[in-house]
Amino acid sequence: MKQSKGVYGIGSTGLSTMFFLNETSTLPPTSLLFVKSDFEKKLERKAIESLSSRKKLDTFKILSNSGLVKLIEDTFETIDEAGKTLLTIFENQKIYNIVGLGGESGDFFIKLLKVQAKKEQEITSFCILPFKFEGTKKINYARYQLETIRKTRGKTIMLKNDDLLKTENKNLSFEEVFVNYHKIIRDGIYDR
Repeated sequence: MKQSKGVYGIGSTGLSTMFFLNETSTLPPTSLLFVKSDFEKKLERKAIESLSSRKKLDTFKILSNSGLVKLIEDTFETIDEAGKTLLTIFENQKIYNIVGLGGESGDFFIKLLKVQAKKEQEITSFCILPFKFEGTKKINYARYQLETIRKTRGKTIMLKNDDLLKTENKNLSFEEVFVNYHKIIRDGIYDR
């Protein structure tokens, strides 16, 4: 019997990838997106000036309407509640996490991963490192988070945003380049 899959998307990075998986009909039915409670308001402000933020906002609304979004406050109760979610809908599933590192999403994810690691489930985490232009402080913090994640049980797949800027991607739009990342994650989930 083939083991079912569940996806945890965390923050903006999780949103982008879950949208791609949903659009390509490959988002597992037991998937959740964790975002801070003010996430939608921040997207609405950015959407006024940015097409990519408008697309993210539309995606967020689609996922919210489908019940795939869970608003969080980074508290002990939230992590405990996420653990209870694991005990119910994610039981006996392979878990796939998608998170961008270097900020609050990475911090929340580390706490969530500790809860996940207590279960006897297969865990794969796709961790995306920030661009160099985002600054040394964020890059160093992302590396710290990555090392913390690697110490927990499960498989960690690291993707570097700077790889998106390589010469072979020069003629592609930013959205097209990100689709390549989403395909890597999709293929990792479905062992393609």
